[in-house]
Amino acid sequence: MNYLIDGYNVIGVSRQMSLADKDKEEQFVALLSAFFSSNKDSCTVVFDGKSLETGWQSSYHQAGIDSVFTDSAESAD
Repeated sequence: MNYLIDGYNVIGVSRQMSLADKDKEEQFVALLSAFFSSNKDSCTVVFDGKSLETGWQSSYHQAGIDSVFTDSAESAD
């Protein structure tokens, strides 16, 4: 099964990280990677509007997790 996750929505309700954290995307992908590494499921996490602050590309594959940033004017919703 492939899970599709709206990254900032989950981070916003998380007790482990905050939307104010500069490395929130990295923290979230690391958390997902730890979970999905133990099973055969896959995950795509979508982040709203690519920020100029992050060095991430529009799409990124790391540790079994596909991360996608929408264009700056688009929403992951």
